[in-house]
Amino acid sequence: MIGTIYDLAKRPDMPSEWAIRRIIKRRLDFPLVRRGTHGRAYLVDIERAERFLLQLGNRPSPAPTVRREMIKELGLEMLAEVEQCDAE
Repeated sequence: MIGTIYDLAKRPDMPSEWAIRRIIKRRLDFPLVRRGTHGRAYLVDIERAERFLLQLGNRPSPAPTVRREMIKELGLEMLAEVEQCDAE
């Protein structure tokens, strides 16, 4: 079934429309039918996109120390400090 990002975001266990747009920007392998442009909605294969997003959610999380280092690399020092306090 072909639908929009909005249709996908309304399904159970799916991220918000905003989050889906961010994932599309970061993941070139996202199953798009058509990229959205000025007034034209993104079109996605709903079933394939749902499977794709669920697989992303099933990836194992990195260890806390690895995650902290990744956060520091992104310049999110404050979040890294909070996570370090939580780990202690």
